[in-house]
Amino acid sequence: MPSYLRETVFVLNVEPYREHDAWITAYGKNTGKIHAIARGVRKIGAKQIGHLEPLSFAEVMLAKGKAYDHIAVARALGPVLKSRNRLGALVVLKAFSEAVDRLTQPGAADPSIFSFIAEVVRTWEGIEQEPSAQRGQYALMAAILRLLDLLGIAPPMDECVLCRATLREDAWMMPRQGSLACSSCIRARRSEFSTAYLIPAYTRRVLAWSANASYQQALSVRVQTGVLNQVCEVIQDCLHHAPMQGTFRGHEYLSVLS
Repeated sequence: MPSYLRETVFVLNVEPYREHDAWITAYGKNTGKIHAIARGVRKIGAKQIGHLEPLSFAEVMLAKGKAYDHIAVARALGPVLKSRNRLGALVVLKAFSEAVDRLTQPGAADPSIFSFIAEVVRTWEGIEQEPSAQRGQYALMAAILRLLDLLGIAPPMDECVLCRATLREDAWMMPRQGSLACSSCIRARRSEFSTAYLIPAYTRRVLAWSANASYQQALSVRVQTGVLNQVCEVIQDCLHHAPMQGTFRGHEYLSVLS
């Protein structure tokens, strides 16, 4: 007899499997990332149809199996998210969901990540104005920076990774290492870190603030376009060096906002 587990999840992705089944990837409040099969969910008139849609919250009954788990029962929590019907919100949430999927592994539960997913969704539920491609990129990168921080793999934004000195003014991003260094260390070892590029003090402070502010606060930032572009560039370099499963392509979704 299989054992059952009741869980509240956020559905990250749904992929067709066989004729009527689907592979569900979700992040659970108490169990972390889940891969499970929902049998018959794609049949017309199936009881669970509409209850396991991507980018939605659901309460599920998970049957633990030897080879893979099954979703025995699913019930959508609340009405359909308004953000799923707005292009800007949809592409940012879809890209963020892919980042959660790529950066997390099954069996590593973290309620703080589930809470942050809910925070991101809640924030976009309250945003009615469509973001530009540039603001959408920052919205995605700000969420990813917080996610990296929650996972413990974000580089410090206020400390040199080489000498551990506090960064107070300008800093240098080392894209091959995915971390920041002070000007003194880069000058002393310029040939070793030839690809490092300068991050002005104000840009670095925006990065540090984005990593610690609430997501809603981060989206309210008002700075010059050039600053936001460099903030996004730094976070992308951090993401490039983060351990992940597969290749992250979520930023490509934002091309539809151009």
